[in-house]
This record gives sequence, structure tokens and C-alpha cells, in this order.
Amino acid sequence: MKPFDRMSSARSEWPGAKPAFTLVELLVVIAIIGVLVGLLLPAVQTAREAARRSSCTNNIKQLALATQGYHDAKKQLPAISGGSCCWPGNNNQGRRSAFVDLLPFMEEATMFESIQSGMGGRPLGGPAGYSAWSVWDQAPQSLRCPSDAAPLSAAMAPTFNYVVCLGDATGRHSSGQQVSHANRYQIARGLWAMGTYLSASTGTNQATFGVRYKDCTDGLSKTLLLSERCRPIQETRAAGLISDGSISVKRGIARLDPNLCRTLGSDTYPSGTEYKITSQFRWTDGAAENIGFTAHLPPNSPSCSASAAGSTDPQNSQWMSLAPTSEHVGGVNVAFGDGAVKFVVDYISVTTANSGAVNTSGTPSTYSLWGTLGSRAGGEVGSID
Repeated sequence: MKPFDRMSSARSEWPGAKPAFTLVELLVVIAIIGVLVGLLLPAVQTAREAARRSSCTNNIKQLALATQGYHDAKKQLPAISGGSCCWPGNNNQGRRSAFVDLLPFMEEATMFESIQSGMGGRPLGGPAGYSAWSVWDQAPQSLRCPSDAAPLSAAMAPTFNYVVCLGDATGRHSSGQQVSHANRYQIARGLWAMGTYLSASTGTNQATFGVRYKDCTDGLSKTLLLSERCRPIQETRAAGLISDGSISVKRGIARLDPNLCRTLGSDTYPSGTEYKITSQFRWTDGAAENIGFTAHLPPNSPSCSASAAGSTDPQNSQWMSLAPTSEHVGGVNVAFGDGAVKFVVDYISVTTANSGAVNTSGTPSTYSLWGTLGSRAGGEVGSID
């Protein structure tokens, strides 16, 4: 008798018995299903991340197009830090971010009108850019990258992901400076500049705004416009927090001389390092370390800031190295001045020379290809194609 016949005979000995799996057969089936799930799960996760990255790419593309729309209307880009001025006072304190000015070009005209009207008894144009206000406490969804899994509690509602390019040098990048229209370009070598004021005592005259496309002599298609940074995970923007060795370099800024950033070689800030959770904390705050990145260290590197070269003073940071960061594997999305969106890998060519001086427009970058892409008028041309 064949084995199958014996199995069938054994099962038929029970009156009314129906064919069924044995325990061994059931365990084999379960094992096979487990193996298939193990094979398919990474593929599913990869597909989901690909969809999230595609959505992130679309967001930054739309933001680049909004920037172009603003320039077409105003003949210049908005200041990264502007609005009414100055501190102290019931005004924007020169800290309202460029994203507020871009709202009408991002299909967010209703929010922009509410801000301009000073809803709820606030001044026209809103309060200080770093202040809480129900009108702008929720960041527009288009300013967030779906790949970033940082929590979104009520305290984290103003957090965002996209940042503007400040250029290729560590600074000087403080806000609200009283400088002339001519020398403002010596401060920020990228496609974005800070607003400046004729008088800090009255704050009624904003003298300068943003960069004009015609000032980008290296070419818009060769100059960085936007990128991304990971949102913070702590529900505070306090300075001077001490790392326990678990804080990712992608989230937060170390209180170090920016030129020391390259010495932090791990994926987390070393235990005992003081850091700040100011980057990406409020989308309306135009402070450079909140809204910008520098083409100084490659993507997903540590970030550092200080009030002066070699200083660790936490107040009014001016010198900074702010690397773009993301949860995408191997790099970050960037948008160029012409609206093109590309992916820049972590190992893009970057030199490690110090750059404590304020480089003037028209001088080549000291940071190889990455720095070349960050400067708008360095007289050199680079490409990642």
C-alpha cells in the first residue's frame, strides 16, 4: 500500500471524518508563510519609503516653484529674516521667516491674510517670529517631509523640515543687521539674505530684502536654493541641554566653534556635549540656525553654532555650520535656483578647510563641489549630474 493510501485509510477509520492537515503539515505551512513575510516585508518598507521620498521631493519642488513665483512678482527673493522690527517691541522683531512671505504662492493665502491682519489683537503682520500664536502655531503640511518620523504633539506642531541655503561659509549669519544694500552680500553667499533696517530704534524702514536672480552669476541651475533638515524630538527649544550620547547629529545643534564640527565623527553628539534644539522648531522664525543650512559640511553631518568664531556663547548665534539632514537613506533632497530637485549623497566632495572669515562675493568656494553649489557668485561652476 502506498503511503498516501495508508494516510487516507487511517483518516477513514473515524466515522464521518473529513480530510485535514496534520500538525506537521500545518507547521510547515506556517514556516513557509513566515519565510515569505520575512522576504516581502523589507520590500514593502522600501516601497513605502520610496513613496514618502517621492512626496518629499514633490513638496520641495512646489516650494521652489513658490519661490520663483515670489521673485516674478517682487523681483527679488524674500528675506530669510525680516518683517517689522525691532527688539524690544510689539512687532516681528526682524525675525519673521521667508516662509511667511511665500504663503500666497503656496496656496496658503488665507493664512497669510490672517497674519497680515494681526488676528486676535496682535500687530499687523504678527508678533515676533519666534512667538507662539494660534494663527501660525500649525506649520503648513507642505513644509514637512513624510519620511521624518519625529513626533507631532501640540508642542511640536510648528516644526518643519525645509531650509534655505545660506551659502558656503560659516558666517556671519545673525538676523536684523544694519548693513548697506551693497555689503549685505558679503554676509550670506547663497541665494538667500537677511532683511536689514535703516534704523533699529524705530524699525519702520526695512532697507533690504532678499537676493535677486540677476545676482546669481554662477547660474540658477548650478546654485542651491533649498534642502531639508530633520525636525527636533524634544518639546523644548532651550539651549544648553547636555547630550547623553543618544542625540542624533541630525536633530539639534552643538554649541561649538563651527570649525570643530568636522571632529564629531559619530552619528550622535558625544556624551557631555551641550546642544540646542532651535533648528526646525518654528517655521515662522527666520533665525539662520532655524531656517537655513550651509554648504560647509556634507549632508547628514553634525551642526554647530556660536556667537563668534571660537565662542560657545549660546546667545545670538552668528557663526554656524548647518548641515542638511534627512531620514532618506544616503543623502538629502535639494532644489536648485531653476526649480530642479535632485538627490545629493552624503559623500559629495567637500574639503575640510576652516572658514572663519566672511568671504566676499566673487571669490571661489573653499569647500570643493559642495561649497561651489552653495555659492551664487563664486566665479566657479559645479554640477552633480
